[in-house]
Amino acid sequence: MTLTYDIPNVEVSTHRDTGRIFVRPFFILATSKEGEPEAEPLFSIETSFVLIYTVESFDGLEEQNIHAFASTNGVYNAWPYWREFVQNTVSRMALPPTTLPVFRFRF
Repeated sequence: MTLTYDIPNVEVSTHRDTGRIFVRPFFILATSKEGEPEAEPLFSIETSFVLIYTVESFDGLEEQNIHAFASTNGVYNAWPYWREFVQNTVSRMALPPTTLPVFRFRF
């Protein structure tokens, strides 16, 4: 069985009156038969998490800074919960244990 995972989207919204940044990364895990990566997945797990950050001030923060923060820190902070969710879900399905790797930034 071959596992592939992806983070196809990270949504971001700001509530400047409350000083909050909401980050919602989407995660997808798909499995395929060994040697058949283009085949229909045997199963997939998809989820998203909402992370809420509070900042004292938005002064000096541009939208591109907020989006860069969300796509790095948001994903990094949610990754352990994603790993646990996959491991727990696969276990509940009585499938062989599956543990995603530790998150590493790709530069």
